[in-house]
Amino acid sequence: MYNALLESWKGTYARWREHNPGDDRGFPPELNRSRYDLFKMFTQVRGEDVRWTGLDARVGRGVICRFDRATKAFYDRCKTGKAPGYPRFKSRHRWRSIEIPDASASMLSEPGEGRWWRLRVKGVPAVRFADRHGRLRSALNNGALVELRIVRTPLRVELHAVFRHPHIPDPTGEPMNPVGADKGLAGRLVLSDGTIVTARTPDLADIKRRQRALSRAKRGSRSRVKKRNALAKAWRRESERARQADFRLAHRLVSSYDGIAVEDLNVAGSSGPAGSRRRCRNSGGTPSISYWNTKPRKLVSGI
Repeated sequence: MYNALLESWKGTYARWREHNPGDDRGFPPELNRSRYDLFKMFTQVRGEDVRWTGLDARVGRGVICRFDRATKAFYDRCKTGKAPGYPRFKSRHRWRSIEIPDASASMLSEPGEGRWWRLRVKGVPAVRFADRHGRLRSALNNGALVELRIVRTPLRVELHAVFRHPHIPDPTGEPMNPVGADKGLAGRLVLSDGTIVTARTPDLADIKRRQRALSRAKRGSRSRVKKRNALAKAWRRESERARQADFRLAHRLVSSYDGIAVEDLNVAGSSGPAGSRRRCRNSGGTPSISYWNTKPRKLVSGI
């Protein structure tokens, strides 16, 4: 469906250029269908073609939203004057995520006596997942479900849920439970209450084993290509583990404290050389403050 939308968009431009060979004004924007026009077309196709009736309309709208973002990003790159990079056609094996906009809580089934939740959407295989630390259950009770995403990461297939929570006024006054954090070299973080967060030690055993296997493979052989892909996959898995560790640490901090104070360092100005970047950033390669600033309802201040 994504490829069909991309082919239609490309064909519309080709027909316009064929009938307007000397027009230098550019492709008229009124010939581009908006996402809402594509929603209506998809609804009409589902009513006329029985092959599409087995797919939930919201799943198809998710594909249209992705196509709309790809075309808008293409036009934004064209305005900058750089090489725009045409959106690529994708095979069915290249999918990274499935978006379900306008999702409803009825798609999620709570576990009975077991631990597995289940996602049931027409046209999408049934997915079972575990609600770690009860975050999904509490979010369903406090907010409205807006969107669901089935995301394939190097480690696993995950379900991401987007909620709309009621407006909470900005905090006023001093926080009731603040904490100060200092990033170090030997340790990850040292908090003002005496808590020491040790640095994460990457697990390089699998990477070293695959690196040795790659070095023994014959150059130019298919076996070497397979081993090189396996090594790249191992590195992606390790990077994903480091990123998930960053998010778990950020979630634990913002859940335990209502105010976090960090030293006001010029990380952007001192992150040029590799040595400075290693000193000023954490072991995962991403500043911790960038995760804390994305957490709503939490006060992050600099000292």
